[in-house]
Amino acid sequence: MQNYSALNLLLSDGENLYALCAYTLDPEYFTLWIHEGPDVVVVASAPVDAGRPWQPLAHRELLCVLASGERARVRLP
Repeated sequence: MQNYSALNLLLSDGENLYALCAYTLDPEYFTLWIHEGPDVVVVASAPVDAGRPWQPLAHRELLCVLASGERARVRLP
């Protein structure tokens, strides 16, 4: 039997946004994509607008978007 799990997670406390992508298999299926603009951050399971630049969230990467506008991408162990 193969050990298998995946997690795409979006959390918010009403002011800050946190997104995490983690999986053990099938990186082409379990994805989160990010579009960042000057005043907006969009997170989706697939790019929804081909006219905008989208970047994938890497395996075990946490995106933090704070109410102050500060943004960080952190790789978790």
